[in-house]
Amino acid sequence: MMQKLWMQKRDGVIALAVLIVVFLLLAVLALEPIFSHVERYRAELRKDARVLQQLRAVDAARDALESTFKEYEEKGLQTWVYSQEQVDSVALDIQRRVSAELTQATAQVKTISPLPVKMQADYSAVGVKVDFSASMSALMEVLNALEQGKPLLVVDNLRITPARARSSRGGDFSEQTVDVQMTVLTLLMAQSSAGAVQ
Repeated sequence: MMQKLWMQKRDGVIALAVLIVVFLLLAVLALEPIFSHVERYRAELRKDARVLQQLRAVDAARDALESTFKEYEEKGLQTWVYSQEQVDSVALDIQRRVSAELTQATAQVKTISPLPVKMQADYSAVGVKVDFSASMSALMEVLNALEQGKPLLVVDNLRITPARARSSRGGDFSEQTVDVQMTVLTLLMAQSSAGAVQ
């Protein structure tokens, strides 16, 4: 009896199963673009959330940056560095400053020559190489003057060699002199970085 009933209803059950499968396939095909749009919107929302977080961090740092800049201006710290000047003019100014200090300390200058400019990603090293002889007191005077002057200069690769002491006619020895070779340089911010800071 069951078998007979199954035979009579078999075609209807198969047709119903085929209809359900076709309906499910059509539903999946119809909903697939919606799901892809939803996923794309979620990715955009995650990206926007990251950008918003970065903007909030920048906004939070703005007050600190403004107070630091005000302090920088109030203390006159801009006089401590060369700001957005050409490399050649900075090298010439360093050479002029070193020559003036050596002359004032009565040192005997042998040579002053510009150093090749060392370019880095964010800055350039500009300076001069100096070769001179002086007494120890004059050398200390020159180093102090260069160290305390503005804009800041860095004395690098300092090499001091004692010179032979000469005696005067009375047999007294004159003050000990030294031969000095050194480089004096400063760091300049690269133009692209300087533009980004402003």
